[in-house]
Amino acid sequence: MPPLARNSALDGSASSYAAVLATHDWFAHEGPDGSTLSSRAEVAGYSGWKYLSENLYRGFYGDAAARIVQAWVDSPGHYSNMMSLQNTEIGVGCYVNGDLRWCVQDFGDR
Repeated sequence: MPPLARNSALDGSASSYAAVLATHDWFAHEGPDGSTLSSRAEVAGYSGWKYLSENLYRGFYGDAAARIVQAWVDSPGHYSNMMSLQNTEIGVGCYVNGDLRWCVQDFGDR
């Protein structure tokens, strides 16, 4: 598969949402304010997209990046998001609150 391009708007969307998840002790693709992946991506400046998908993670703050990625690989739905040929860009964000870390992967194509 071709490498994904890092996108600063998707990074912003993922980072902001990771902070929301941690601050509200929330864990869902729909935010506590009713936001969705598409609304968050567009607010962050990722407009004109053809494809979006998202992976979420909540675990101990000390979990290594490889452990987090392995958790996504072990989940068929998350793995499908990561391996989709529709992906051309990626944004990632993590936020630690107390003993927990929330991470968000946002994938897109424009």
